[in-house]
Amino acid sequence: MILTSLDGLIWTEKDFDTNYFPWSIAYGNGHFVISCGPKTVLISDDGQTWTPKAIAAGPNKIAYGNGLFAGIGDKIFYTSTDGENWTKTKAIKPYCLKIAYAGNTLLYGGNTFLAVGGVCNTQMGAILSSPDGVTWTLRYLGSGYLEGATFGDGTFVVVGGRGEILQSDHVTGPRISATPASLTFTNTEVGTSPEQLVTVQNDGTENLDLGTIEAPSTPFSKSEDQCSGKRLAPLESCEVKIRFAPTSIGSSTASLVIPSNDPDNPELTVDVTGTSMAVDLTGNGSSATYVCNHSEKGVKCKITAGLDIQNIGNRDAPSSQVSVYLSDDDKYDRGAETVLKPITTGKIPAGATKSKNLSFNLPVGMTASGKYIIAVIDEANVINEIDKKNNVIVRQLQ
Repeated sequence: MILTSLDGLIWTEKDFDTNYFPWSIAYGNGHFVISCGPKTVLISDDGQTWTPKAIAAGPNKIAYGNGLFAGIGDKIFYTSTDGENWTKTKAIKPYCLKIAYAGNTLLYGGNTFLAVGGVCNTQMGAILSSPDGVTWTLRYLGSGYLEGATFGDGTFVVVGGRGEILQSDHVTGPRISATPASLTFTNTEVGTSPEQLVTVQNDGTENLDLGTIEAPSTPFSKSEDQCSGKRLAPLESCEVKIRFAPTSIGSSTASLVIPSNDPDNPELTVDVTGTSMAVDLTGNGSSATYVCNHSEKGVKCKITAGLDIQNIGNRDAPSSQVSVYLSDDDKYDRGAETVLKPITTGKIPAGATKSKNLSFNLPVGMTASGKYIIAVIDEANVINEIDKKNNVIVRQLQ
C-alpha cells in the first residue's frame, strides 16, 4: 500500500502493484525512492506515478541526506546518488540494522547518517553513524535490540523493543572540539620550556562563542591565546599555545578549561601532563690526609683523599671536570685558592655514584697543615643542572 498526503492529516491510497513489497522510502534529488528488497526499487517524481527499476543488488532500508542516498542490505552498506544505481561500501556483519538520517538541516560537520539495530541473533543493540554513508563508526553497543530512530531539535532519539529510549548529544548548534584531546610533555629537561598547540574548532552548524580561557596551573602556562572571547563560525578554528617550564624534577598535571556556548559541553577540559628530568650532581668527601717528608731541598708534602660524585637527578650526566683546590679556610673563593690537578668524572647515570681517589704532590716547601681540600663539581658549568649549590665539597686535611 502507498499513501500520500498534503498535510499529514488526510491520506489518499494510490494504486500499487502487489508484486512489489515495499521495505522503506526516502526522498531526495527530486524524486521518491521505495526499496522493495535487494533487486527492485520504485521511483516517482510526484508520489503519484511509480516506475519499477530492476537493480543488480541494493538495500532493503534507505535514507537520504546531503545529496546522497544511503542504504543497508544483507549486512552491507550501500550508497547511491539517484536511488537506482547502488554501490557497495562496507560489510557490516554481524549487525542487523535500520537507517535514519538527520536531514539537510545539518550542515558541515553536523551531517550524520545513523544506523540502529543490533547484533544478529542476539539481544544486543547497536548504533553506527557516518558522515557520508561510506565510513561508519560504532557508537553504541548494549543490551536491548534497537528498533528505530528519528531526528529532531538537534538530537537523535533511538527506541528499542524492550522500552529502551536513547538520546544523542546535539548534532546541530555549536559543537566544540579540541585537538589533541590532551597534552603530554615527556622527558622535559628542567630549565627548558617547550610548547604545544591546542586547536579549538567549531564542528557544529551555528556560531561557537568561546569564553575566557584561564591559564593552567604552574609549571604550565599560556604562551599564546587566539581563542579567548572569539566567535568561531562552523568549521572555523583557533589555537592556544601551552608552555611547560619545569623548575624541579617529577610529574606535573593541570587542566586547560575552554568555556563555550556548546549546549552539551559548556566547559571542554584538555588534560595537561608533563614529566621533567634533570642532572643533579653532588658529592661526599671521605678522609683527606697529607704526609710530609724532609729532604735536602726542603719539605715535600703529598695529599690523598677520596671523593664520591653522585648524580641524584633522574637524567644521565655527561662527563665533566671536578676542580680541586687547596684552601686556607673552608670557604670557596674562586680565584683565591691554590689550584690542584682537575679530575674527569666520566658519564654518571641517573642515581649512580662514581668514586675517585685523589693524590696531589705539593710544591717543595709548601705545607698542608690546617688547610682544606675543596672540590667543585662542574665548575665550568657545562652541564645543565637543577641545583648548583650542592656542587662544592669541603674536607679539612688531617
